[in-house]
Amino acid sequence: MAEEQLSKKELRARKHTEKAERKAEEARKAKRESFLQNIFIWSFVAILGAGLVLFVGNILTGDRDVASLAFDMPVDTESEWIKGNPEAEVTLIEYSDFQCPGCAGAAPVVESLLEDYGDEMRFVYRHFPLGFHGNAVPSGRAAEAAGQQGKFFEMHDLLFANQDEWSEVRNPDALFRGYAEELGLDLQAYDVAYESEETKERVEAGLESGREFGVTGTPAFYVNGTPVQLVNSYEPLIEAIETAIAEVETEEDVDVIEAGAETSETEAE
Repeated sequence: MAEEQLSKKELRARKHTEKAERKAEEARKAKRESFLQNIFIWSFVAILGAGLVLFVGNILTGDRDVASLAFDMPVDTESEWIKGNPEAEVTLIEYSDFQCPGCAGAAPVVESLLEDYGDEMRFVYRHFPLGFHGNAVPSGRAAEAAGQQGKFFEMHDLLFANQDEWSEVRNPDALFRGYAEELGLDLQAYDVAYESEETKERVEAGLESGREFGVTGTPAFYVNGTPVQLVNSYEPLIEAIETAIAEVETEEDVDVIEAGAETSETEAE
């Protein structure tokens, strides 16, 4: 009798899993079609700016099958810069440089993903200032200084939106301070934070972390610890997020069904 009950339980779980997978696939297709329609124009423009960076990154990584890699990448929800659901099981980490054109192009893609899946994923921004970008570290310090007043992502958005204005300026400090004023920050506190060693160390810490996980260029994305290889397209990033979310949803549905089956068996006994 026990074997018969177990068989029924497995059959119910399998049937539900297959149904959930079909529904998830249909939902992913519908969302992808809508999402791609919305981002087509600005994604094309962004890719033009990102193309050189992605090309260099591909050369540096060679023919390595990055999709086969997976890292344990813990997230400190108390100290890291996170958007979306901080407790979500799907984590998108980006190593980024505010002076990088490709990173500016990727920013609206990430924002659209958060608009569509913000309850089901969390986005973690980490600094990775490239050595040949003279204003990468100062811009990172500006974002960190704003972050101390709860405005990290607001400064993040301003820096990318105005990248052409400050990226080639010899000393961008005044421009960054202007953005801080635009955000309504306490400028005296901003100035102190901008110049502090702690702020500089936070930017450098991102660089060290990225090197630990094999980052060689920006933007560099990881979904649940697995690197996403971009080849002149953001489609792999979109698919990686959708797949990860679908897998979590399927696992949760199966757990619910199995828990229900176990409860029924207990009551039957």
